[in-house]
Amino acid sequence: MSGPKVQVKTYHGNAAFKSDAKRMYRAGWHIDGQSTRKAVWNPVTGLFTNTAISTVTWVKDGQATSES
Repeated sequence: MSGPKVQVKTYHGNAAFKSDAKRMYRAGWHIDGQSTRKAVWNPVTGLFTNTAISTVTWVKDGQATSES
């Protein structure tokens, strides 16, 4: 018997996530965890970095195994 399938994806912006999330939900995946990095000002370059980058852990066919 196989355990759950897991995919970890990185999205650059909300539009990319929304587009892929529709496809993932239809295919039977659900979100197990998510982290987001927001814009950070870099005084050396004068630019914002890590703007709207989200990392999402998707799980299919079972629950996450962190408690078992």
